[in-house]
Amino acid sequence: MDARTVADVWREWKEGIAGRPALEELENRWGHHWRLGSAMRMAWCRRKVVLDEVSRLIQSGLDPELAVATLDERRQQAGQSLPAFIRAIQGRRKG
Repeated sequence: MDARTVADVWREWKEGIAGRPALEELENRWGHHWRLGSAMRMAWCRRKVVLDEVSRLIQSGLDPELAVATLDERRQQAGQSLPAFIRAIQGRRKG
């Protein structure tokens, strides 16, 4: 399953999807070694942008569920697909 929303990315991180383990578990256990192949590394880099943004909101005081909902709402209001939303976040970070 391809993630289409911030909630999908968060669920993949915390719980896993499609019978696969949670990415948080893989990352904690194996570090970068679980990310085999360039396609998987690229997908991880994109997901990481979203996870970092959720974490930033959590650190600012939002609970995780609200942080995810806030970002998904921003994405929807902008009429952006998840990849377009990720590019917008990356663009804001650069400057």
